[in-house]
Amino acid sequence: MDDLISRKAVIEENVDKVRVSSAEIVVHGTKENPYYEIEYFDLSDNEIHIGFSSYKLDVVFEYLEKYFDIVNEENKSDQVQDYHSDDLISREAVIEAVDRHTREDGTLDDDITIILEEVKTAFDKGRVIEEIRNVPYGYYNVEVENEIVEIVEKGGIE
Repeated sequence: MDDLISRKAVIEENVDKVRVSSAEIVVHGTKENPYYEIEYFDLSDNEIHIGFSSYKLDVVFEYLEKYFDIVNEENKSDQVQDYHSDDLISREAVIEAVDRHTREDGTLDDDITIILEEVKTAFDKGRVIEEIRNVPYGYYNVEVENEIVEIVEKGGIE
């Protein structure tokens, strides 16, 4: 059978759905023999996954409907953060990663989100705010501390 998950499993009613902030069908293979997969951002582990695959597009659409609960931004828990919302990465590091994945004809050898995953973050907003809050009392006044935290939370962008 060419499906990773059987059609019988798709028909089952009591399936625990994967809570995701996004899910897209991606295509691999050739024009004559395409292979469909779902790329999704799983909110349980804040990771991008690819799976639920088939050579039949209608089967993958069934997987999408039966196995995924797509949660919009307003419905996400306060503890769950989008995987890129608090990252600050070096422009130079991004350029280097893209260059490593650029073929001679100028096309990328992988999806840009996959390429960006190998770029290490240079800034952890939560950790910086924690360090600001841990500065000994009296080093600067509360208003200054709050202003600094606000700047960090905005990512330095006005």
